Parts: sequence; C-alpha cells; structure tokens
Amino acid sequence: MHILETMWGSGTSLNSFQMGIRGIIVFIIALLLIRISGRRSFGIRSPLDNIIVILVGAILSRAVVGASPFIPVVSTCLTIVVLHRLMSWIKIKRIFYNTMIDGKKIMVFKDG
Repeated sequence: MHILETMWGSGTSLNSFQMGIRGIIVFIIALLLIRISGRRSFGIRSPLDNIIVILVGAILSRAVVGASPFIPVVSTCLTIVVLHRLMSWIKIKRIFYNTMIDGKKIMVFKDG
C-alpha cells in the first residue's frame, strides 16, 4: 500500500513522477469518457459540445495536479458526459429542444 501511495501522491504537493502517473490515468479515463460521450462532442462543435469539452478538460486537470480528490473528479466528469449524451439524444428526437439547446443557426456566408 505504501508503494501505491508513493507513486500516486496526495494533496497538491506532487512531484513530476506522481503527476505523470496521474496524467496517464486521466488520459485513459478521458478516452473512456469520449467513447461514452460519442465522437459528436469533439467533431461538430455545437455550443453544447464546446461546453462539454471545456468542462471535462477543466475538471480532469484538477485530478492531474491534485487540486481535488480523484474519485469525485472522475465521477463528476462521468455525470457530465452522460448528461451530454442524454441531451444529444433529446435533440435528435425533438426539434424544439435542438433549437432551444443550440440556438438558431445564423448563416455567416454563402457561395464562397
């Protein structure tokens, strides 16, 4: 158990090795969260997708640097990703919610 504590660290006084280990774990968790969220959140760039990308990145960074406890950070990100998936599903099923969540599309330019 002492070896895991030494490798993982605690609090915000982490050394480079401990932050590296945390970074690897957070990277793997982020890949899993992207798979749960779907490729849409990182491809289409709607306002909802941008919110998810910013929130998940900001929250996961707290786990790497030890600013917040690891398990609550991961569970918060999982909750956000599942909520994103649910809202995306609702947007597909009901056009009204699509407009309400993403807003009205504004044409910036046409024909070049």
